Amino acid sequence: MAVYIEYVLLDNIIIDYLLLKYTFKLLGGESGFWRLFFCACTGAAFAALLPLVSLPLWASLPIKALFAAGLVWAAGKFRTKRSYFLSLAVFHLYTFLLGGSVTGIFNLFSLPLDREYSVGLVILAAYLLI
Repeated sequence: MAVYIEYVLLDNIIIDYLLLKYTFKLLGGESGFWRLFFCACTGAAFAALLPLVSLPLWASLPIKALFAAGLVWAAGKFRTKRSYFLSLAVFHLYTFLLGGSVTGIFNLFSLPLDREYSVGLVILAAYLLI
């Protein structure tokens, strides 16, 4: 299966942006477009580069969790520690639910994830679900 980096980046930038935007929207947090966009681009670069490093699962999970914590911290303006941790929890919850839902939809309709049009379908599904 061929993976095109521009599709991975585009898909991740848009979905990361949506996850961050709606995390702050749900909680009434403060964040601007450019801050969210920069964090989404950083998250997409991380998602594209991490598979290139061979790590066992026990090592990659804490790295991903710490990176997500950094992304949420960089994306928002927090008045209290509680608001930061609540935002981080909602971000993780959205990520978990969205990933499972999109995977479920693709499996339900037997849609392949390795086609060019799949990027658009994943983004559309993510947007509609979130």
